[in-house]
Amino acid sequence: MKSFPNICLNFIPSFLRKFSIVHLFPNQRPMSPAHPLLLFIWMVLLGFPHMLGADPGGKVPEVTMEKLSDTDWQGLQKELADGFDWRLKVLGFGLVQQPLNSPLNPENIWEIPRYQVELDLRPDLNLKFRSLELSVKPRLRCTWQQWQDGIRKGDSDGDADLFVNEWWARFMLKEDLFVSYGRENLQWGPSYLTSPSNPFNRDNGKENPKIEVPGLDYARMVWMPAQNLSASFIANIDPGEKLFYRPFHRSYAFKLDYTGHEKYFSLIPSYSESDDFRLGFFGGLSATDALLLYGEGQLNDRGEIQILIGGS
Repeated sequence: MKSFPNICLNFIPSFLRKFSIVHLFPNQRPMSPAHPLLLFIWMVLLGFPHMLGADPGGKVPEVTMEKLSDTDWQGLQKELADGFDWRLKVLGFGLVQQPLNSPLNPENIWEIPRYQVELDLRPDLNLKFRSLELSVKPRLRCTWQQWQDGIRKGDSDGDADLFVNEWWARFMLKEDLFVSYGRENLQWGPSYLTSPSNPFNRDNGKENPKIEVPGLDYARMVWMPAQNLSASFIANIDPGEKLFYRPFHRSYAFKLDYTGHEKYFSLIPSYSESDDFRLGFFGGLSATDALLLYGEGQLNDRGEIQILIGGS
């Protein structure tokens, strides 16, 4: 077995030799001719007349192309540089545990390691250019573990994994209308350990902040008719980086949000292609200057209801 330092030192050259798009999207399945990207293109075309400043069904203004001068190129480069932002998170942690020789794990048959070390590099790259915003979040995870008990006593193992946890493109059709497509960790609601109102992913990652929640593939349209109101159409079309224990089914939801003075409330009706209907909801209220009440839950078509209520 290679040691952890050798794994990390040898990773970069081997990666450059073997790099392909499959390494960035290892869970991506071959898509049918009806690619989900068509949904994103359709949403863009739906708002295209508004984007050009013409009435729907009206005459589209003629667009002329002019050669950019050196000054224009310099301005464009400055605009791109001003709109680019990045940050890097470096997270390292270790775990020491001693498995018990018990009837549930005799001679450590579950191969629980005594020592575990992990180092994560998490860069976030973002570009805002006029009506377009792009984001990508590649990840490098290096792990090492060693066994001192059971059938693997004395063994050690290390690994390095490079993947993209999130990537998306967002376009502003109008000042109050946005469309986006990509892989995101889409979260909402006030609950701490789980998010019952989220029909796509109940895991909000708050129980273990060291571990990132895997991103799923979404197509979204967001409309904000007023400062305190918004409506979203969300289509979850691929599991992305998340591993499901059951077969994945595409699902769709409308999300209606209201944010007022010292209160907020949201409704999320959703439908899954597994013929599952749900109504999610969450809200919060500042009862007094010292008391905040909040709740979150969901109701399905079988009459089952889940509600979490809390305060602080």
